[in-house]
Amino acid sequence: MGFTTQTKLTTGFVNKGGFTDSIKTDLSTLEGLNQQAQQAGLGKEAIKITKEVPRLSVLQRVEKGFGAFNPAEAILTGVEKGAVKGAGRYVGGVITGIGSAVTGKDIEGERRYFKDVAEKIGIENGIAKWGIGFVGDVLLDPSTYFGGALAKGIIGGTKAIGGVGLKGIGKVMPQVEQGIRLTGTGLQDALGRAFQYGYKATKGAKEDVLTFLSKQQRAKLGLAASNLNRLGTGVLTKKQSEELALKMIAGKRAEFLAREGGEVVAEKTARTPAEIAKETALKETSPEVAKVIEQQIARSKKIGEQIGLENPYEVYFPFIKKNKLEKFLNESKGIKVGSEGYRKQFKNLLTNENIELNPAKAFFTRESQIVSDRMTRDFLGGFVKKYGKNFANETEAKASGYRAVYEKGLDGGLGFYKGVIDPAEDILKQIELQNFSQGATVPQLLEQSFTKVGKAIQFAEESGLKISKLIRAKTALGRATLGGIEKGGEVKLKAFISNTIAHELGHSFDTNLSKVINTKRIYQRELSKIVDFMGLGGGQAYRKSAVERFAEFTSLYIHSPQKAIKLAPEFTKYFELELLPNNKISDLISKLGDFFQKVDKLPNIKTPLKELDNANYLETAIRKAFPRKEYVGVKHNPPLGYISEWDAKLIRDSISPEFQTINMLAKATGFDAVTSLFKRSVTGLFLPFHIRNYVSGLIQNFETLGKDAFNPKNIAIGQKIAYLMGKNKKIPEKIINIGGKQMKFSQVMKPFVDRFSGDTFYNADFDMALKSGSELKQVTGLFSKARIMETIKTVGLGTEAIPFKIARGIGQFIEHQQKATAYIAALGQGKKINEALRIAETAGFDYRALTRFESQIMRRIIPFYSFTRKNIELQLKTLGENPQRINQVLRFFGGMGEQLSQEEEQSLPAFIRESIGIKLQDTPEGLKQYISSFGTPIEAFTQLFGSNSILRTISQTNPLLKVPIEIGIGKDSFRQRDLKDVYDAKEYKLAPQTIKDLLNIKEVQKDILKKNEQGKLIKIGERTQYVANPTRLLIARSLFTSRGVTYLDQIFGNDLKGFVKFIKTTTGIKPQQIDIEMQKAIKEKEKRRALEDLLIRHNIIRKFENVYKPK
Repeated sequence: MGFTTQTKLTTGFVNKGGFTDSIKTDLSTLEGLNQQAQQAGLGKEAIKITKEVPRLSVLQRVEKGFGAFNPAEAILTGVEKGAVKGAGRYVGGVITGIGSAVTGKDIEGERRYFKDVAEKIGIENGIAKWGIGFVGDVLLDPSTYFGGALAKGIIGGTKAIGGVGLKGIGKVMPQVEQGIRLTGTGLQDALGRAFQYGYKATKGAKEDVLTFLSKQQRAKLGLAASNLNRLGTGVLTKKQSEELALKMIAGKRAEFLAREGGEVVAEKTARTPAEIAKETALKETSPEVAKVIEQQIARSKKIGEQIGLENPYEVYFPFIKKNKLEKFLNESKGIKVGSEGYRKQFKNLLTNENIELNPAKAFFTRESQIVSDRMTRDFLGGFVKKYGKNFANETEAKASGYRAVYEKGLDGGLGFYKGVIDPAEDILKQIELQNFSQGATVPQLLEQSFTKVGKAIQFAEESGLKISKLIRAKTALGRATLGGIEKGGEVKLKAFISNTIAHELGHSFDTNLSKVINTKRIYQRELSKIVDFMGLGGGQAYRKSAVERFAEFTSLYIHSPQKAIKLAPEFTKYFELELLPNNKISDLISKLGDFFQKVDKLPNIKTPLKELDNANYLETAIRKAFPRKEYVGVKHNPPLGYISEWDAKLIRDSISPEFQTINMLAKATGFDAVTSLFKRSVTGLFLPFHIRNYVSGLIQNFETLGKDAFNPKNIAIGQKIAYLMGKNKKIPEKIINIGGKQMKFSQVMKPFVDRFSGDTFYNADFDMALKSGSELKQVTGLFSKARIMETIKTVGLGTEAIPFKIARGIGQFIEHQQKATAYIAALGQGKKINEALRIAETAGFDYRALTRFESQIMRRIIPFYSFTRKNIELQLKTLGENPQRINQVLRFFGGMGEQLSQEEEQSLPAFIRESIGIKLQDTPEGLKQYISSFGTPIEAFTQLFGSNSILRTISQTNPLLKVPIEIGIGKDSFRQRDLKDVYDAKEYKLAPQTIKDLLNIKEVQKDILKKNEQGKLIKIGERTQYVANPTRLLIARSLFTSRGVTYLDQIFGNDLKGFVKFIKTTTGIKPQQIDIEMQKAIKEKEKRRALEDLLIRHNIIRKFENVYKPK
């Protein structure tokens, strides 16, 4: 048959003169292209390409700058060439080292350190050499003693120069100076608000807020655990759980009806609503369920007493899901609760999707809301006392940059004087109706709506209409007598909203006018638009009703005549011609329109409303809305006090919700779930992640606190605190010695637990705030039945599955022990507890301390944003205050191996030059081995500013966003190469064939090349390369499985062997085998491409491609 052939595509070049060239330049080589460029007069541009030396990476610049004062090179030069030469070398080394750091060009060249001094004096043992070298680099480097002062001096000088320059501008152009200052302040405030948690807040406020959040979370966890112990898996059967839910609903429904009946029911039955509810819930109930109900009533009473609730029985209506409550209340009024048919009747109204049948979760959800609300109120009261100021009124406070704080938060509202019966439930119903039926108008506060409706009621009653409350109605929000304006008709309101009363008044204006609507198609079309715009509910027939369309038109005309004219110009003309001549109607419409628009235009609804109406319109509306209540009066709640605008923003960032639309979309689309799975699956399941975190924690503590971070006593106490926190054990009563001072262990640990119990990467990213109650599984045992079932149900991928629970436990211990060690070290240095806690946060990061923009937006765009953001802050702080500590970290790791030569630094990939790259021993086969990264915090920081920062930024984004961008631009952002060139799928060489087929992986034999003595590449063997479809490979490497695939390859299939393989699979240190000759070939190829592009741009050469079949 003969040999097989394979089609190949080759690229060639010719000069623009045709296919012959008198000088015979070989355009396939770098030399030939360079020669062609020289001939074409492009010599300068060609030299920049061919002779370009890679600029120093940020990390190399840091090392050059802070290592400039190290005297090791001068000492060795003095030994080799004499003292005078050594002294000169030291001065020159300082100048060239700083010059290299500033310019990014390696002016200095190779530098020797004290490890080389140790070798010079005859020390051969590698560990001893490294140890002596590190001690010398630290103790004998002058920057160890004045590095901080030097850095502060440089920063201070830069600020002074800037200030002098701005003052100079001010002398010549004062307006420009003022503009620059205002612009700078505005920009600074905007960026600070977006990216700095607690920006401009009062000192101590941020820490107090975070401590409160930790206490709040611990309270919720306690409620979760106690409910789980009482009512968890196996306590009640499924049938009993359902019975408990329905019985509690029946009891609460009975209480609700008793409250609506008020004194009449109380007199008839001689029982309070709470007693009626209890009796109903226990009637004909099974013993097991009755026991739980009795226990819950006693528990509710106890919780109520502890937090000061007046009616503790009201704390639960927990089994109906919140969004289904209004429907149930409306549709179940006619049911005789407690009768034998209650169960069937309720089940018709409440399907399983409407009811929470897990009793532990149901009770916990409601209790956590009650306790959380009370804790928030107490915290705000204390916060105001500590940080607030007194003002005569809100206007005066606002003028001074302060905001009012009310009992329930930063927004004020109405406080109702209590009559015989508290109308709280009816008020809640009105709030629900407000949200339900706003239509096309802007949603408004209850206070604002009631103000408008109250005035509308007064106007309407003055015109002869009677206004009352609509008591019995399933779906209607109001009713009115058709044409009632002429005969003293009646308007009844269920929803006290301006839209509703305007709609019903439209009916009262409708003497015969709506009848004309169906006589003209233009009217029908126009009013159909009105109905759609206003968002009229109901069925199709109702929406097409001429009567209802007329009422909706009237409502819009009252609120915005301009909009009515725009949407229905013809009908508006008819309306104004036929109806407005009626003085009674036109007067009422005019008054209502003017008042509604006046209220809507108020910039701040709180203060101006008081000035606008003196609360009498509110009283009118409230009397109508709650006719059965013994009404005493209404007032504005007095504020608890006033806090600064920036403290108020801090409170909002931490407690008040925002970005709710984004939250809902991210959850509903599965974006958050996929992101969470990805983050969990590429981090905590792997040992190197935890080892690297532990070592990074030590380094962060050292950068913040110095050598005390490594004190074994401090570390031991820190680990003890972390262990007790993880196990939720009681704090032991014992005395410990910290920095020579005797302290009670409880006095040391309790503030730490209060401050940091909810601070970790895991708590922040896995929603440990227990907001919905679904996280009850988090407090179950590691191998409990519930957790095993959860693991099986989610195939081990759920947040609470056993693998992730173990990973989270390890990670939380490492993070807590790091912060606790920093805390103890700071106390040992004489810091007070609050200051020590602040230092611990600086060193160990509090992942909750993010602005709303960062937590809701940036953490979704960049999955590991929290660490990156906090680490940038720490590294900049260390570089500015203690740069010598950064230098010492670099020398500690840099001395572990052989320093890279200049040739290697120029040939190696950028990712090694941008890290603490050191050379290891060659493999027996002669391959070069390097450590590309130690995973230190300073490396994570400097790598952000490496080559091609745009691609590097893209590589850190969420895979759901990153992959489409990379496919669109045709780049692999992590490897910084064209996507079509990234096809080596060696990590999948041991994968099942199904996976290989999905990725279209083929085994291809590639030549192994090496340069001979003449400098020509020759084939010395073959290797198998696993070639995949680049796009599919990119997608696979972005899945949550990617880290598992590479880790398995490192263990079973990687080319690394022995100790090098061990450190890669266990420590997080990243050794790499690098083919230097191949790297040189890649760089030469890049230079060839750059020269080709240069010559093609200037029309010196042209490119052609040819397909051929090689033998």
